[in-house]
Amino acid sequence: MIPSNGATVLALGYRKLTVAKLVNVLKSTFNTTAYIFAIFLGATVFSYVLCEMGGDQLIEDMILGTGFGPNGTILVILFIVFLLGFVLDWIEITLIVLPLMRPIVNALGLDIPGFGVVDEAALVWFVILVAVTLQTSFMTPSVGFALFYLKGVCPPEI
Repeated sequence: MIPSNGATVLALGYRKLTVAKLVNVLKSTFNTTAYIFAIFLGATVFSYVLCEMGGDQLIEDMILGTGFGPNGTILVILFIVFLLGFVLDWIEITLIVLPLMRPIVNALGLDIPGFGVVDEAALVWFVILVAVTLQTSFMTPSVGFALFYLKGVCPPEI
């Protein structure tokens, strides 16, 4: 199995690809894939345990009980997601927070036009808002994950 990414194809084209390099690339790919699956597994197990212990109902009652109305409730949820983006990666947030927030967003009765194409237009709209909020959170200090990624690819003098 040869990884079909651009760097491997270029190394092959320039005749710089050796068996040792290919083995290193495969090991690195397998490690990264295992880390991602471990995160998926941990977040899914956490979400199931939280739901089985009634945590989802507690969170739903707490957020709907703020009394801010539909738009204020969405802002509260997005603020929570913004704060979580400081310390968690997007995978954990989407696997844990989004399933917890789905019944809340459905209960708000938001009238988002889907133009007959999308069944749950309010959920699609909400997920887009969450994605924008996460991107903003990842660029915000004090943690700013995106800043670390950018620093890793910048020249040393920056």
